Amino acid sequence: GVVHSEEEQRKALTEALAKAGVLHDFKERLKPKIQRVVESKFGRVPRDEADMDYYLTQLYSFLMAETSSLLSKFYADDLEEERADLERKAGKRAGAGAGDDEVLASAKESLEELRILCLDAEATEDWPTAMTKSEDRVTEAVNRLADYPEHEGVVADAWFDFGSFCLRYAGSAGMAERRRFELVGKAAECLAEATAKDPLHVDATRLLACVLLEQGRWERSLGVLQKALDLESPALAPARESLEALRKALRQAHPPLAERTAAKVPTDGSGG
Repeated sequence: GVVHSEEEQRKALTEALAKAGVLHDFKERLKPKIQRVVESKFGRVPRDEADMDYYLTQLYSFLMAETSSLLSKFYADDLEEERADLERKAGKRAGAGAGDDEVLASAKESLEELRILCLDAEATEDWPTAMTKSEDRVTEAVNRLADYPEHEGVVADAWFDFGSFCLRYAGSAGMAERRRFELVGKAAECLAEATAKDPLHVDATRLLACVLLEQGRWERSLGVLQKALDLESPALAPARESLEALRKALRQAHPPLAERTAAKVPTDGSGG
């Protein structure tokens, strides 16, 4: 007989089940189970429109988190690198007191909800909404963890994510040159905040140096890398490589400036 592809077989099976009423019956039996999940997570009826908006946001975040969990099971191998990075951050911040665990967990949950909303808006190219949600996420991190300096790494991550978003926004299609310039400047500010909160934030350090380099602020870029390296942390080995590469480029493009910075690279954040 004729050999059908897997997709054709799946389509034929779906049509057969639909005609037999099996799919409808399955959906009807699934409804009460979905309702029980919703009621267990969101027990009360919204009081007004604002409460309904909050309810829908919470529900959407929950569904997105569940979707992410399911997808991670299918793409576990691709998440190994991210998992290793999270473990590194967890180890670095393991000194947080046990009494603060609940505060940190609550803050992380709220920040994750905002992160999902940011990514969803960006995925649909709703850049203004994504920008607003990114700003809200930083504000949330700063306000929730202001009294917990041991958790400044979480705040630094929020600033880093905001700075990274600004660069993606700046590179979006049809971006006006003036607005692009403003967004790159905003990215530099966010990344500087990230490195101030967590001087060992390697990603923020390297990206900030790159942004300053794009702005033509050579000495400031060198200063950012050198200041980080003065901490003498093994974690900053990649930054050392970036510094050497930048010095090499500097020698080629600006020999006089290279001579001035070779003996002493500024570490006070001035210049450029």
